[in-house]
Amino acid sequence: MLSWPSGLRETDGVWAKHWYGEVAGSTGFAPYLERRAEVPKRLHEIEAGCRACYEALYPHRLS
Repeated sequence: MLSWPSGLRETDGVWAKHWYGEVAGSTGFAPYLERRAEVPKRLHEIEAGCRACYEALYPHRLS
């Protein structure tokens, strides 16, 4: 299924109207938009300290 009519479904459950606002308004998949996160300057030192751990774990990521 690559497209569908907008709106809530009976199968969405009781919380659907609270959780699925954007889903209910959709009629298909949106294209992927890459997000670039900017680390605030005040966190640069912490980010640098985490970088080595991240780079060690990255080759073992799920793909």
